[in-house]
Amino acid sequence: MTFDAIDEGESSSEPPIARDGQLYACSVLQAHQGTLHLVLDERRDTFMESIGSSVGDVLALKSPLQLPNQLKGSGITITSPKPSATYPLVCQSHISLTLCGEIITYDLESMPSNPRIVIELLKATKSERGNYMITGAFYRRMGHPGSAKAVLMSMLEEFSTRRVDFESLHPAFLLLSGCELDLAKLDKAAKKDASEHYSAVQTWLQKVFGKAKPDKTTTDQIENRQGSLRNFPDNQGCTCSREGASKLSSTDINGMEREIQSLKDRHSNQQSRMSSLRSSKRKLEDDFFYERDMRRKYQRRLDDLEKERDTARKMEAYALEQVKMEVLARKMAEERGGREWSTSFLVESDCTVKTETAEASNLDFVCTQQVQTLARELGSEVKLFGKWDTQDVEVKDISLTDYIQVRHAVYLPHTAGRYAKKQFKKAQMPIVERLVDSLMMKGRNNGKKLLAVRIVAHAFEIIHLLTDQNPIQVLVDAIVNTGPREDSTRIGSQGTVRRQAVDVSPLRRVNQSISLITTGTRESAFRNVKSIAECLADELINAAKGSSNSYAIKKKDELERVAKSNR
Repeated sequence: MTFDAIDEGESSSEPPIARDGQLYACSVLQAHQGTLHLVLDERRDTFMESIGSSVGDVLALKSPLQLPNQLKGSGITITSPKPSATYPLVCQSHISLTLCGEIITYDLESMPSNPRIVIELLKATKSERGNYMITGAFYRRMGHPGSAKAVLMSMLEEFSTRRVDFESLHPAFLLLSGCELDLAKLDKAAKKDASEHYSAVQTWLQKVFGKAKPDKTTTDQIENRQGSLRNFPDNQGCTCSREGASKLSSTDINGMEREIQSLKDRHSNQQSRMSSLRSSKRKLEDDFFYERDMRRKYQRRLDDLEKERDTARKMEAYALEQVKMEVLARKMAEERGGREWSTSFLVESDCTVKTETAEASNLDFVCTQQVQTLARELGSEVKLFGKWDTQDVEVKDISLTDYIQVRHAVYLPHTAGRYAKKQFKKAQMPIVERLVDSLMMKGRNNGKKLLAVRIVAHAFEIIHLLTDQNPIQVLVDAIVNTGPREDSTRIGSQGTVRRQAVDVSPLRRVNQSISLITTGTRESAFRNVKSIAECLADELINAAKGSSNSYAIKKKDELERVAKSNR
């Protein structure tokens, strides 16, 4: 780089450059220290051969170099030669140079806008990177990014001849990118085209960080890739030093690039295969869950069908047994009926007939008859519908014992008694007959007692099949559980009406319990595939258990809850 490449407008303010620069430098040094004259004379010829006449120009500029040991001249400071040391990169405005074995300190603030003198001085003294970086950083800090760029470009030009490692110049590249960015900002503020500077910033950063975008790989993939690169044939004999890596031929580099590209392609193929495998796995999992749900559904249906089959077989066996019992009972009834209604007549007749004339109008007959009837042979015990015994039925609520009539056994729940003639006489009606009469509620069902009896009989059969208990006992337990013990009534008249909680009498408990049971049965059988006998059996079983599935239990709890709130 020459002086003409820098800002030429600033050269007019500089002092004139002497032709004979080496004599001027020697005269300056002799004026400050006479002992240095001999040293400079001995090394002058060698120095002139190495740097030419440019050093004379530099020394003739009367720069503010300062001398230590109280020997201050035109700005040059000469100290005794000492072993060179590496100076840290700090924010300072002076640099130390070694010229002819002497250490010279140059103050950068003397000419903050023109870097020509500093560049020639750095080239003449063959300075290291530190001085170049300090100088460039100083100019950039002072707001002269163009001067800093010139210093750094001269550094790259100088170090390119020395064959310095490329990676060691990364700090200079970063500083150059910063200078280009500052220049771009200045041009943008001046409304000029800054695209060239931005492209230069990108170029310098790419030299440091590279152009390719790094892949997001896992640690295992990085280790595998590094292992494959270590096993590459061209890398087996290379050293780990940067100098050995820089000596790789273009063929080796191309081979490594191809290997890296193949690894990237393999990685992308594996990623695509993994994504397809994941989608297949999710699909198989969905199919598995669907199959599992269907299998469980069919298993539940199979269990239900097996239960229905077992129930049907049980009902079939029970029906066969009932048929056999009915046939046997019919035979016994026929035999008993033949014995009951057979009679033997023993007749002894003594008749005297008197015949009179035609005028007589009366005939006298005398007849004596003796009739003997055989005694009737009755059965040993009476059962409801010929099956259900009432002797072992127990009323668990002692307050309802006198109002649930199970002491007197009957063959059918149809006694034709006049229980409404006298008050409280219906407490003596058989409890099963009360249930049958309650089923005949609503106008269209009135008088259909035979149908109601058949419904109760079928319901009792179902209860016995499901619970293996006496249906009469189940009915009594249901009545005991569903009778509300507390209710609310209206007290007052007209505008001062309020509700008051009261206790319920035992007879009303029985009446209300039977009413709730039949009402729930009727509502559940309406628009239902189940028959009313099945609904009645379910209602009685749930009520006997105290389950909330029973309509009567829910109504009883509701009445007691309202009464409790009105206490």
